[in-house]
Amino acid sequence: MPSPLVTATIQASVLSLISNVLAQTIKSYREGTPFTLDPSPLLTFTLFAILSTPPNYLWQELLESWFPSHHPTPATPTEGTTSISTSTSAHAEKPIKTTTNQTTVTATNPEKTDSTTTTKPKKLAKLNTAKKFIVDQLLSGPINNFLFLAFLKYAAAFTAAREYGRKSTTVGGGSVDGYQVLREAARDFPALHIASLKLWPMVALLSFTLIPMEKRVLFGSLVALGWNIYLGLVMG
Repeated sequence: MPSPLVTATIQASVLSLISNVLAQTIKSYREGTPFTLDPSPLLTFTLFAILSTPPNYLWQELLESWFPSHHPTPATPTEGTTSISTSTSAHAEKPIKTTTNQTTVTATNPEKTDSTTTTKPKKLAKLNTAKKFIVDQLLSGPINNFLFLAFLKYAAAFTAAREYGRKSTTVGGGSVDGYQVLREAARDFPALHIASLKLWPMVALLSFTLIPMEKRVLFGSLVALGWNIYLGLVMG
């Protein structure tokens, strides 16, 4: 059985692939042209999901270890009842109840004594959740957006190089300039990040408050299904 990380990566990759196919379908419909699947953006989006999901999954684990979502709550005895075990005796097979004004005392065989403890529902650690949200938005969000743009720019350059029939990564007869790729990513970063702020902070808040840690990447991938359609339409 695959590990949760592998499962999350497969799920995110499949959803990313589906989202790009849908984006190309919608774009073809809007332009009134026959649908032809373009494999380049399809592979770009899917490959980025494969590469980015494992570190994002580990990031969620790290955040949870730094700022646990719930405080541990010890089990507490049931109110008004105290269970007392007596020494093993042939005469102690049946429980003997003695009722006082406030407490019922039960004496029974230790082997037949049922636990009277109850576990309180876990309460959300609000301060930890706030810290986790702030750290995630300050680090993970911007880094993911910038790396996505840089990957997209480099993939476009690499695709253009192959169209020119060159074995090396060249664009228009020249080598791919890594600094140029970064500059273009930095140029487009503000617009993408501002757009992402309209969606992903709310998604993160819901994820940290309602979704278990091991399901957060899947939840984000489901939301990303629509987000990637938007990116596919806007950025090709």
